[in-house]
Amino acid sequence: MTREHRGAGVGRRLVEDSIVRARRTGFDAIMSNPVFESSPARVLHERLGWPAIGRVPQGVDDEPAIVHWRDA
Repeated sequence: MTREHRGAGVGRRLVEDSIVRARRTGFDAIMSNPVFESSPARVLHERLGWPAIGRVPQGVDDEPAIVHWRDA
């Protein structure tokens, strides 16, 4: 997400839409791609009920990444 679009609710709508689409297509759980620890998306996922289930110590450029999971 570009900086000028942060805080406008776009990310929230995308994450919420992914939950709806997952249910609609028969998925019972969803895993997000790893989100960097420093990313605002990490906080968004956790606020929307995606608990962190794992950590990739050296994601990209040695920055740790978090893996989130939730029931659909």
